[in-house]
Formats: sequence, C-alpha cells, structure tokens
Amino acid sequence: MAIDVTVIGNGEDAAEQIRRKEHGWGTLGALERARRERVEEWARCREEVKAGRMSQGQAQDARHDAALKVQGAWSGGCKRTVAMGGGIFVVVALTPCGGWHKEAKEWTDRVAHTGDKVPHDAWDDRFEHPATRTWALASHRLFTLQATGVAMANATYACLCERIHGAR
Repeated sequence: MAIDVTVIGNGEDAAEQIRRKEHGWGTLGALERARRERVEEWARCREEVKAGRMSQGQAQDARHDAALKVQGAWSGGCKRTVAMGGGIFVVVALTPCGGWHKEAKEWTDRVAHTGDKVPHDAWDDRFEHPATRTWALASHRLFTLQATGVAMANATYACLCERIHGAR
C-alpha cells in the first residue's frame, strides 16, 4: 500500500486535491512548453548576470520560478502507477492542525475494519486473525487518529520555534 499524507487547509478543496494526487493534472504539451521556457529563462538569467543587469539573487529567484512552472505543468498521478505494481494508493487528507478530513475515510476503513458487520467506529471487540489487519478494536483506530494529530501539532510547534529563534 502506498500512502500519501497531504495537508489541506480547506475542507472544500480536499476532494480536488486528492483527485489531483490520484489522477494527476495538466498535459504533456504544457510540460514541454514549460521545459522550453525554463531553458530560455536560465539562458536569459546567465546573460543578465554577466552584463550586470541582474544580481545573483534575482537570477536564482527567476530560475526557481521557471523550475516551479515545470513542476506544476503536468503530473500523471500515482494511483495507476501504484496499481500497475500491484499496490493500492491511498491519500490521507489532514488539516494543518492534524485533524482528519472526511476524505481520509478510505484509509481508516482499510486499516481499521476487518470486514465484519460491526460499524468501523464501534467499541465492540472484533475478531482477529493472522491473515487480517492488525487493528481489531475501535480504540486502536482512535489512538491512530489522535497520535497523528499530536504528531502534527508537535511538528508545527517545532517548526515555529525554529523560525522564531532563527528570526532573532
């Protein structure tokens, strides 16, 4: 199973972001155009820096922008590629605070439900068999959801501390 964890700020955008990760975006023609424009932009930057009309920092920013256009021009998505290798591709959509968008339900259903008739959020004991999933209780599912939220909060806090201390 291939899991792509993505952070999405707006719940209305979650379904579209998941679709883009699964099935991709853009066209190969757009990718080719962006690649040609990148080559031209990088050549222009070399000439401008050499002539003294552009600083190294400005050239770096311009080259970076051109590279981002190439990156954003096309993606084939991951779902088909992973499926061709015999795997399953699942996108887990989280909020910036570590909450779970409803679109992450596919993942939680796959890992938390063993196929019995008990609802996925029930507290009843589930059967456990060596050939089935390892999470056989709803409490394990809730622990996973909570642990993910805590990990997101800790990472956000660490990032903010690093930026605040670096800004001094």
